[in-house]
Amino acid sequence: MTDRTPEPTLDDELEALRGLAAAVVKPMTPSAETWEQVKALEERATAGCELAERFTEFDQQATADRRAPKAWGISRELSEEQIAAELEKRPELQALGGFVATLAQLGLAPWQMANLVRRVRAHHEVGTEES
Repeated sequence: MTDRTPEPTLDDELEALRGLAAAVVKPMTPSAETWEQVKALEERATAGCELAERFTEFDQQATADRRAPKAWGISRELSEEQIAAELEKRPELQALGGFVATLAQLGLAPWQMANLVRRVRAHHEVGTEES
């Protein structure tokens, strides 16, 4: 029987990264002996390297994982020109009005917004036919 530890979640990994970042910027004791200061600098360098490696892995996972912490969500700021282009490409988005930019900031892609509008319209049409 193997004793497997579960993979840490992205939230757990984020906490670990915060701990490493704190170790990197930990203040040094100015009155410490030279060897103590050298040891502290070596510990900082080691923590900095580990932080860089783990952050790269974390960033790749967070980018690929839809359950990533909100702070790592993919959001976009759409300009007025981009919104106009999307409305031209997907006329159903006009039903959302000014919410297109807000939904983009929350991480929805234009095609997801269009699907949302289609589903709501389909649901509404089914509801009015039954009445």
